[in-house]
Amino acid sequence: MPQNTDTAQFDPGFAPHLVPFLPTFEAFIQEMMHIKNFGQKKMRYKVLGKVVHKSLLSTLGFWVGCILWGGFIKYSNSDAPKEISGNNFLGLSQDHIKAFAYEEEFEAIFYYLENYSKDMKYYTGANVQLPDFYKTIVEQYREFVALNENFLTTKMTSDIKIPPKFDFLAKYSDSELDKVHAQITQIIQNQDLSGFLELDFLSEI
Repeated sequence: MPQNTDTAQFDPGFAPHLVPFLPTFEAFIQEMMHIKNFGQKKMRYKVLGKVVHKSLLSTLGFWVGCILWGGFIKYSNSDAPKEISGNNFLGLSQDHIKAFAYEEEFEAIFYYLENYSKDMKYYTGANVQLPDFYKTIVEQYREFVALNENFLTTKMTSDIKIPPKFDFLAKYSDSELDKVHAQITQIIQNQDLSGFLELDFLSEI
């Protein structure tokens, strides 16, 4: 169902609730490197590891939310595309885009996911596995950014391109799109972007 506004927001309210992974992880690595005593290292890992993990869930949730929102505003306005408001990437130079360190964050998360179970066993003795779809989220968001060329020229809802594993949204009815919008709104109201990782369809991607 088309939205009752003249423009579609680029960000419906995600940004204030994002706990970014990369700076959190880098600070964690730096502190761990400076601790020589293994007992102290284990203690700090148990504390700081929770902070890093929270930032992982927030960032992955943010990425899922961005793709879902992109799909929602694209397909809910397919009959009458709208201008997108608030796209701060519009017209930026490639140098500015590099400053966002997308690739560094993608690679850092891949590294974290690959080593998480081993590190948890080493520092805490716990046997923990992360869901396989976490890696898929990184891959799909990386493709989302690439398909849209960093959103440098994304002006209309019809300009948005959706990665393949999320393009099921193209087949959604108005009522199904309304449900997506309601889920997005509720997660923003909860101020916890990790809520996107609890959506049922993610285990199927």
